[in-house]
Amino acid sequence: MVSALVLNIRANPCTNRCRHCWAEGSPDHTAKPTAEVKSTLEELAAALPLLEAADFFLLDEPTNRPDFVEIFEYAAGLGLLGPNSFVATNGSGLARAGADTWRRLQATGLRYLQFTFYGVGETHDRFAGRRGAFDDVVAAVRGADEAGFPWYGAVILRPGDAGDVRGTVEYVEKLGAPEKVGYFGYAAQGRGAKGRRPTTEGEAEKASLESGTTFASERRLREAILADGELSQRRVEELFCPPLVLEVDAGGEVSCGGACDSGGLAGAVPELKTLFSLGRLGDKTLAAMIEDYRQDLPAPLRAVAGVTWGQLAAQYGDPANEDLFWAADVVISKWARDYLRERYGPR
Repeated sequence: MVSALVLNIRANPCTNRCRHCWAEGSPDHTAKPTAEVKSTLEELAAALPLLEAADFFLLDEPTNRPDFVEIFEYAAGLGLLGPNSFVATNGSGLARAGADTWRRLQATGLRYLQFTFYGVGETHDRFAGRRGAFDDVVAAVRGADEAGFPWYGAVILRPGDAGDVRGTVEYVEKLGAPEKVGYFGYAAQGRGAKGRRPTTEGEAEKASLESGTTFASERRLREAILADGELSQRRVEELFCPPLVLEVDAGGEVSCGGACDSGGLAGAVPELKTLFSLGRLGDKTLAAMIEDYRQDLPAPLRAVAGVTWGQLAAQYGDPANEDLFWAADVVISKWARDYLRERYGPR
């Protein structure tokens, strides 16, 4: 039963080309027209009677849109901003925002902003792929503090962190008045699947373990799952969420199999994307797509739903790999990916 929904709307380009980005954000992406974004939000609002909760995110970087605040004002009017609604941002579109922008943003009811850090100064810029990216996020943080807008700091565990993860966290904690600063791993999808991952050779695993996260090497995760009867018997379908996560692409095609902080199973096997499709907005309502999903899971989700973590760990887990993953991510983005590629063959 679908009780909650997150809608990822591909609506914007991004100023950065971050090395870890599961969505492969890029300045080359085109912006969806305002009317189309609002129409998509209206579809989500119309589906609210079927759900206990709903939320949305604008990919790639929402604050770059000239109509960014207008879009969130419109969403608030549709009842789409709940008590935990937030915007994840690189800060570029808010770095030079005036007092009126901050005032209007506060009035929408957004709970907080989440700013991402990859290091300090040039370290951040190199990972973000743009000179000036660090200055932008710092300016946006200071603007949020001046306006009294709540914000969280997300420090990404990078490959070759050279022991500076703790230093970045300390810098962010002193930068302003964050409600929370935490370590974040990243999904092995998009650009995050193509480059080098953080490993136990740096300080990342130590930092993440101390902070209580579930970020560890594939080797350790495999061993833990195979040694724990309860973990070993967990089924992959438990990672489909709740909530149900759907993605609307630039052309209005809606696909499922996503996750709240990545492309989920659909993002792990992009070559199978058409098999995750629920239809196109304009041809079918979002509410009808949700009902269809309730009645019958798309084929790739059905294929892997009943497979256990233990089965995947035993067959596809690498007992020597020291690359770091979230537990859920290694199951979905690596082991279930390999399972589906073996099942469906090359595409």
